[in-house]
Amino acid sequence: MPAGGNSAASGTANHPQPPKLQSLTSKRSRRAKSATTSHAQDGQPQRNQPTRYDAALVRCIDFERQFSKLPTDTQTLLLLASREKQPQRVIAQITGWSPRALSDKLPAALVDLARLLDQADLL
Repeated sequence: MPAGGNSAASGTANHPQPPKLQSLTSKRSRRAKSATTSHAQDGQPQRNQPTRYDAALVRCIDFERQFSKLPTDTQTLLLLASREKQPQRVIAQITGWSPRALSDKLPAALVDLARLLDQADLL
């Protein structure tokens, strides 16, 4: 044991944790357990079922994974067109593409995204 060290705080087999530390540890453990369990009518703990929120979050994460596989310029184009609702002339100014090139790239970008989502069974 190092000089001046206190092995009691570490809670080894020879030196149990002090009562206050045990209390904090058990409270933390109960809180974590209660976050993932619920009690049925008979009082027995049960695992919570995933909520709609959980399912939506998973779908969002899956979408982001597939979206990130697209080239950066394609991501930018889709975000400006879909999320930001920018008109095509503004998108053309931002990206430096001609409006004609943009009218070709936008449908192709949507097809690329749809293909990735389909491969991941997200469509």
